[in-house]
Amino acid sequence: MTIKLKIALLLILLGLPCHIVEAQESAAGNAAGAPAIAEPDERMMAEIEGRLQAFIDDISTLVVLVSTSPEDSLSRMERAYNYTNARWQTFYQAQQMDIATDEELMNMVAKYQITCQTVEEELEKLKARAEALKAYKTCYSLINKEAPQYKKLYKEAMALSMVQKLAPKLEQLKAKEQLKFATIQSSFEKAKAGMADNADYKQRMDKLEEQYVKLQNISAKIQAAEYKPLLVRIKDELMGLACVAIIIMFFNMVVNKLQALKKARDAAKQYGDMFQNNQQYPTI
Repeated sequence: MTIKLKIALLLILLGLPCHIVEAQESAAGNAAGAPAIAEPDERMMAEIEGRLQAFIDDISTLVVLVSTSPEDSLSRMERAYNYTNARWQTFYQAQQMDIATDEELMNMVAKYQITCQTVEEELEKLKARAEALKAYKTCYSLINKEAPQYKKLYKEAMALSMVQKLAPKLEQLKAKEQLKFATIQSSFEKAKAGMADNADYKQRMDKLEEQYVKLQNISAKIQAAEYKPLLVRIKDELMGLACVAIIIMFFNMVVNKLQALKKARDAAKQYGDMFQNNQQYPTI
């Protein structure tokens, strides 16, 4: 009975598997001669190639989906990419040694990784669009919320400016409004910058800008409010009416001048036509 057989019988009696002996002999052989690692068979390589191609197809489809998806699908697209990439990492780490033995498989890995970068770039674009849309909606809600409040603030500011003793309260109101408008301005500028390259939201942004300008004008009037004596107010009102009257007079003068020029031109044309008619003599 050989030594190997004796050891195997002893292991069986002790309840240990016999492949331990083979593992020990294999380890001893590796230490002694370090035989070459067996190459993976063709069937295994074909399976790896098929899996790689499936991953490439999945990530290529994801590029199209991300680049054409609306802004509210950002979270879904991110989850889809993370899921696909997690599966890829698990597969690649398990087959990395076999893939490294084949140049074509390595090229497929490179193709997948390049497509992954494209997906990440498209996700960043989608994220930027989503953030811009969020900024627009936030600004839209803020302006619509503050519009009626600004009308009240303007009326209150005008009422406070009528009484000299209420000047401290007017200054408090102006300070409060200044902080409020700073928030509105910051929100609007963020929304406008985000939507600068978005043609789909141009009309919406134009309407939002109109509402913003209205609040801006009211804000300027509130900040300009101050107490003035009654005589000064009357004088300002009269000056304002005088300016309007002068503008109207100037406009009427321009209209009258244009009408006079038109009449003169028509008269000259009529005289010219009469002169030409008088120059036509009958012939025999």
